[in-house]
This record gives sequence, C-alpha cells and structure tokens, in this order.
Amino acid sequence: RYEVKKFSSPSAGLRYKVLTLPGEFELSTPKGVEAFSSDGFYAIRGVSKTKCKQKLGLIPVSQDFGARTANLITYEDDVVWEADTVESFKSYAEEQWPHFPVEKLVPEEELKRFAENRGGRFPSPQY
Repeated sequence: RYEVKKFSSPSAGLRYKVLTLPGEFELSTPKGVEAFSSDGFYAIRGVSKTKCKQKLGLIPVSQDFGARTANLITYEDDVVWEADTVESFKSYAEEQWPHFPVEKLVPEEELKRFAENRGGRFPSPQY
C-alpha cells in the first residue's frame, strides 16, 4: 500500500512571484555602466529601511529567449503581498531596490500583471 510521506522544511510555505525582465540590459552603478547579460546569475538586494530587505534573484537563460525572470521569494506576511496595484508595487520597489530601476526596465503591462498576481507557495517535501 502506497502512503505519502511528508517532511518539514524551512522553505515550505514560502511565497514566490516571478517578474519578467529584458534578457540583457545596462544599468548605471557607482562603478559606471554595468551590462547585465542573460547568461549571468545576479542578486538584487533590498535596502528598505522600514521593511524586511528582499532580494530579486535572476538566474541565467539563453539569449534566444529575449527575456529573463527575477524571482522574489518571501515569508507569507511580507508587505509585498499587499502591493496589488501598479502604483503600490512601484512604491514598494522604489523603497526596496532604489538602485534597480524596475519602473524603467519593465513595461507597465508586466508591472500590472506582477502586482495583481498572487504568486505561488512552496509545498512541504513529500514522496
């Protein structure tokens, strides 16, 4: 008789959202203009002074796709889940990542989709 075995995990219950970015882009940094290539790993670290600092994780993709994703993974109670309109998400992003111009990189339509999306949750490991 088959019986599902479930295990606890620190990641179980974490919530995630995925924002679509251009595959390749350039940003002004304190070191000068930096190119972000589609085949590189990047972590855009949050600097919020009033909220938990969150990170956007960019994983490599082939240039052929022309776009890449930024993954946001948070606890259930992070205030990003309250940012469900374009304007409220822009405000959140500006406070969290002022050094990463989300509003300039991402079309309004994608910002709207991201803000309205309720994301997903990581399940408990099981087999």
